[in-house]
Parts: sequence; C-alpha cells; structure tokens
Amino acid sequence: MNFLIRLLINAVCVYILANYLPNISVDSFGNSVLVAALLAFVNSFLKPILSFITFPITILTMGLFALVVNAAMVMLVDYLVDGFVVSSWLWAIVFAVLLSILNSVLLGIIDNDY
Repeated sequence: MNFLIRLLINAVCVYILANYLPNISVDSFGNSVLVAALLAFVNSFLKPILSFITFPITILTMGLFALVVNAAMVMLVDYLVDGFVVSSWLWAIVFAVLLSILNSVLLGIIDNDY
C-alpha cells in the first residue's frame, strides 16, 4: 500500500511539473502514472548499474555527473512513453532535480500526517 501511495504522489509531481515547465509535457494523468512507474522501475534496476559504471566520473566532478545519470533516466522514460516529451538534456536535468525536491516535500507532508 505504501508503494502505491508513493507512486501516486510521484505521478502527481510529474503531472504538476509537466504542466508548469515549458519544454516538458505529458498528455494525461494516466501517462504521468505510467511515467512515475517507469521511473521507479528504471531507478531501481538500471540506475544502480549506471551509477556503478560512472562512479569514477562522478568522483572527478564532485557528484555533478549524478545529475547527468538522473537526466539519462528521464530521457529513457521519454523514449519509452509516447505521451511524455522532454525537449532536451538540460530540461531533463531540471525536471529530475525539481521532481526530487517536490517529491520529497510532498512525501514529508504526507508522512508527518500519519
């Protein structure tokens, strides 16, 4: 049940950001749920492998390359979902950072209520 609540909160965050950021769009809330589910899947299985491979570059850039890895996950989901469009890598980085912040704030509010 906790996973479904987190997935729906993440979908709401995707939908909100897609409506407010100019170069990112999602067709419907159903597509934002699909984007949230695919981001959870990709971040669970592919991101650890990619982070391990790019660990030396991440150390050399003092952690900034982790933003590129997060953007790569967003761009992969953009490629997989037809109704989700991210126009460039820069907007993928902005989307990933804002999604993380908004998700943390909303989950903090929800977890404090219980």
